[in-house]
Amino acid sequence: MYANKVKISARELLDVLSGKMDQKRFLQRHSKGNGESIFSRRGSAGKMISKAYVENRPDEDDDLVVFEFSSDDPAVTAFAGQDYHEE
Repeated sequence: MYANKVKISARELLDVLSGKMDQKRFLQRHSKGNGESIFSRRGSAGKMISKAYVENRPDEDDDLVVFEFSSDDPAVTAFAGQDYHEE
């Protein structure tokens, strides 16, 4: 099971969106042991971003962008129906 929230640096997100940081470096910084990104793991698990917001940290030099993920979304998960066999 994956956590329903991912927090990343607002500055780093802006850097990757503006092209200052390449996607490869961003994914290296935000992947778990097997090299799969934190976002692709959730997409593969049938999660969708349900909410995104900035978490203000006035005592720090960078804020966080928080992504919240839904529970399994039928639109992106495999159909898991019962097997019916005619006899």
